[in-house]
Amino acid sequence: MNSKYILVDIRKSDEVFSKHFDGKNMTNFYNIPMNMIRFNVEGLESHLQYVEKIFIICQSGARSQFIKDKYFKDNDKVIVDKALQFKNLNTKGENTITLSNGEKMTVFVNGSFAFNLYNLTRIIQLMLGSIIIMCSTLLWNNCSS
Repeated sequence: MNSKYILVDIRKSDEVFSKHFDGKNMTNFYNIPMNMIRFNVEGLESHLQYVEKIFIICQSGARSQFIKDKYFKDNDKVIVDKALQFKNLNTKGENTITLSNGEKMTVFVNGSFAFNLYNLTRIIQLMLGSIIIMCSTLLWNNCSS
């Protein structure tokens, strides 16, 4: 990994748990969830004095483009490149990709798409939250009548 770039992974914790950049072979990457970027805009932009570009990365590029448009639209050094999104990277090991400007970059990825306990926890949280909302709505409707 060339030290002239920083990679910012904005995916949720369960996505990062399953598939992430390998820190043993790379040093210039951060995991900052999408909902936390707004608190880190100035800090990320201040890193541009040390690096040439910051790449925003998610699974497909849609969330990355949203963050770019919302917080960095006037900054040409903050980039979303489709080739660098996780859907285009191998599950494990070295990935040599060609960026949209023709430049080659090597990144190292670790993880798998296997089901894990973290995914199960999120599913249970969503189901329980939905049940609580439905029960609350039913109780509210019964009390109001």
